[in-house]
Amino acid sequence: MKVSGLIILSFILVQGVYCYCPSLCTCKGNKAAEGALAEPQAGELLRLKCGGSPAQFTELKEIDLTKLWTTVVSLDLSGNAISTLSRELYLPNLQKLDLSRNQISLIESDAFYNMTSIQRLDLSHNQISNVYKEMFKGLTNLERLILSHNHISAMSAGTFDHLVGLKQMDITDNPLVCDCDLLWVGDWSRNTSVKLVGTPKCAFPENLVNKSVRKLKIFLDLSACGSVLSSNTLIVKPSHDQVVFVGDTLTLSCNAPFASVMAKYELRWVHPMLEICVVNITNTDMQEEGLAETTIHFPNITQHDMGNWTCMYSDQNHIRHNHTVEILVLSNNTKYCNTTYAVNNKGLYSWPQLLVNHTATVPCRSGEGFARRFCYLQDGNATWSQPDTNECSYISNVTKLLQQFALLNVSLVQYSAVNATERLAMLIQEKTYPLAEIVDPDDVMFISKAIRNYMQYIADEKALGPALLDVISSTMNISMPVLSRAESMYGACTDMVQAAEEISAHIANIHGQKSKLAVERFRVSEGFSGTTCVWYSVSRGAAPRLHCTTTNRTVAPLLTVTDAYIHASVQIPQSLLYSSTDSGVLLQSHPHDLVISVYEDASLFPLLPVMDNDRLTGHRTKDYYGRSTKREDMNMEITSPVVGFQLTLFSGPPLVLKGRDNHLSTSLPENKVEIELHFNFRS
Repeated sequence: MKVSGLIILSFILVQGVYCYCPSLCTCKGNKAAEGALAEPQAGELLRLKCGGSPAQFTELKEIDLTKLWTTVVSLDLSGNAISTLSRELYLPNLQKLDLSRNQISLIESDAFYNMTSIQRLDLSHNQISNVYKEMFKGLTNLERLILSHNHISAMSAGTFDHLVGLKQMDITDNPLVCDCDLLWVGDWSRNTSVKLVGTPKCAFPENLVNKSVRKLKIFLDLSACGSVLSSNTLIVKPSHDQVVFVGDTLTLSCNAPFASVMAKYELRWVHPMLEICVVNITNTDMQEEGLAETTIHFPNITQHDMGNWTCMYSDQNHIRHNHTVEILVLSNNTKYCNTTYAVNNKGLYSWPQLLVNHTATVPCRSGEGFARRFCYLQDGNATWSQPDTNECSYISNVTKLLQQFALLNVSLVQYSAVNATERLAMLIQEKTYPLAEIVDPDDVMFISKAIRNYMQYIADEKALGPALLDVISSTMNISMPVLSRAESMYGACTDMVQAAEEISAHIANIHGQKSKLAVERFRVSEGFSGTTCVWYSVSRGAAPRLHCTTTNRTVAPLLTVTDAYIHASVQIPQSLLYSSTDSGVLLQSHPHDLVISVYEDASLFPLLPVMDNDRLTGHRTKDYYGRSTKREDMNMEITSPVVGFQLTLFSGPPLVLKGRDNHLSTSLPENKVEIELHFNFRS
C-alpha cells in the first residue's frame, strides 16, 4: 500500500507541470518551433489555435480563456464562423490576433478595448464593408493591419488616427471607389511612413480600374476636390526654424498635397544666396510618382546658408502657397542676449540666451497667453527690449479686481452702474479689502477706465454722477509716485479730471461737493458780470465747501457764517470771458457753461501736461529753465490779499483750483478759456 501511494503522488506531480488548454484549442509554448507537438509548461507564454473546420466557433464568448488571460500572446481564430466582434475577450498581453477567413461583417467600437498590446491584426478574407476611426480605439501598439479581401469601398480621412504605431497596412483586393474622398490615403501613407503592402488598386470607376490608390492624384481632377483635400497648405519637414553649426548637414523637404497633373505647376526653394550656396535639390515629378515634392540637402552648412528658405508653389490656375523655414548658423562671432530675468506686474519671467534679432517666447505666469522679449543689436552689443506681457494676467488680486470693474458690462449683470461704482469706491477706500493697497499705475488706469465705462449710464441713473465723483475723490488718496506714473503712462489723472467736469453736467451743484474735491457748473449768459468762488469750512476741521456767486461782491459778504475758515478764493472777472473792442466795449458771447472745480491737493496733477489743440500729447519733464516739473519738486506757493482776512504762507500740499469755460459751440475755439491755479494757503 505504501508503494501504491507513492506512485499516485508521483502521477499527480507529473500532471501538474503541464498548463491548461481550452476545449477545441491547441496550445503551444511561445518559444516552441512551428509544427512542434510538445506540451507547454505551466506559466509559459502561449500561442493558441482555436476552432476551425470542422468544429467552428460562431462567437468569441464560446472560448474559455479566463485561466490563460495573462499568458496568451498569440491567438489564431482563423477559419471559424464569427460574424460580429464585440468586447468579449480580456487578453492584455496578446500580441498577435488572426481573425482571417471568418464571416465578420460588424466590428463594434470597443471590440479591441481589452487587447491593447496587439502588434499584428489579421482581418483578411471577411465581409467587412465599413471601417471607422473608433473601431481601432486602443490599438496604439498595432504595427501591422491586414484588411485585404473584404468588401471595403470607402474610408474616411482619419480612420487610422488611433493607430499611432502602425508600420504596414494591407487593403488590397477590396472594391475601392477611387474618388476625391479617397485622396487622403496616399498623403496619409507618405506623411506617416506607413507602407501600403501589395499596392492597393482602384476597382471603380471604370476609367480608374487597376490604378494605384497611392498615385490617385495623377488621375483625378483636383479642382473638383478642394473641400476634401487632406491639406491645402504646403507640408514642410522639418516645419520649424533650424539652429545649426557651421559644417553641419541638413535636409528640408516640401510637399504640395494639392498639386494636380491637370494644372501646370512650379514648386521650388527660394533664398537670396541660392546661387552661391552649395546645396543639392531633388524634385519629385507629379506625373510619375503622384507626388509634388522638392527636397534640398545641405552637405556642409556655411554662413551663406543662413536666412529664410522659402518653399514656393504656383500653378496656371493662379494658386500660390509658400512656407518659410529660417536657418540659423552659429559661429564664434554670433551675438547673444544673455540669460536674465525681469519682474513686472505680470510676474517674474526668466529669459533664456537668445540670438540677436530674435524674439523669446515664454508661457505667462498667470493666464494662458505668452510673454515675449526681443533681442536686438545696439551699439554693437546684444540688448534685451522691455518684456511684452500684454497677453498675461496680472499677479495682484487688486489689479485683477480693478480690471474687472473696468471691463464690466453693466447691461449684462443684475446690479446697476451705481452699485458697481459704490463697490469700486469701497475697494479704493480699503473698507472692504483692508490689504487692498494700490501701488501699480495700471490700477489707476483701470479706475479711470471704469469711470468712463459707467459714465455711459449716467443719464439713466440719477445717483450715478455723485457716486462717480466719490470714486475720483477716493483716488486722490493714492500715493503721488503711483499717480505720477499713471499720468505719464496713460494720462489717467487728466482723464479723471475731465470726467469730473463732464459729470457736473448731469448733477445738481449740491451733489458735486465731495471730501477732497468740489465741482460746480452754471450757465453764463448775457449780463454776466464775473464770478467769485470761495473754498471754505464752517469750522476748523470741518469738511471744506465750495461756494460760487456770479456777482462782483467781495468774499466776506458771500458767507453767512461769521467764523468760517476760508482756504482759498478766486475771482474770474467779466473781461476774462468776453472779448472787447478797441474802444473798450465788451462783445456779447453766446450762452455757455462755466465749470469750476476745486481739489484739496495736487494728487490728480502730478505732472505738467503738454497740450496740442486741447489734446494731451505728453508730459514735460523740465520747464523752460530746465527745472523739474514733478509736483513734489516744484515750488507752487503764492499769496493773494483778501479783504478782511490774513493769509499766512506755509509749505504743504498745494490746493488746486481749476476753472474751465466749456463753450457749447465747438466752432468758436477762441472763446474757450481754461484756467488752472495752484495755491498753498493757511487762513
